[in-house]
Amino acid sequence: YGFATDSEASAGTSTTKYMSPKNVADAIKGQAVTQTGDQEIAGTKDFMNPPKIAGQTVISEKVIAFSAPNTVSVSGTGVKVIPISQKVITNNEFFELSANKIKVLKDGIISVVTSYTTNVPAGWCNIELTKNNAVMNRSNQGTGGLHAAGLTDVFDVKAGDTIAFQSNSNQSSYTVLYLRGFLRYLT
Repeated sequence: YGFATDSEASAGTSTTKYMSPKNVADAIKGQAVTQTGDQEIAGTKDFMNPPKIAGQTVISEKVIAFSAPNTVSVSGTGVKVIPISQKVITNNEFFELSANKIKVLKDGIISVVTSYTTNVPAGWCNIELTKNNAVMNRSNQGTGGLHAAGLTDVFDVKAGDTIAFQSNSNQSSYTVLYLRGFLRYLT
């Protein structure tokens, strides 16, 4: 037994040669697919554009990110829309923000991810994700002090649908803090 040369290590066919750590690293690196696409692989190499199925992009960066002011005090019992403000829309062909609601501009599927904190002195408080004023997802925040939580969901939308976030409580005074999140248009 001897040590494999670089070419023997890259070929990976010798059963009678030892591999040094450098040979092992080089052999693995030689088999990896890199962004520059210089390897021999079957099919068309396109590492710079997202994959498509039936002409539709599978992964996209069609996002609206949003936030509420750092502290939103809500007074009165019942349903209250949580004010949100636009932070960034990477593609406004899919979403627009107005009147504390996010309007969907094209049919498809969206994913929603949020995080927030509530301070509920007593009773209960729900934070709700709505589509066209119908509750799609809800998180019950309980009572007594700060509670951190979030909502995550995926659902179908039609052009013209509106997405909003609201609180619903039996208390007259509570606080919603740090509402943050994003909607991603998937198809």
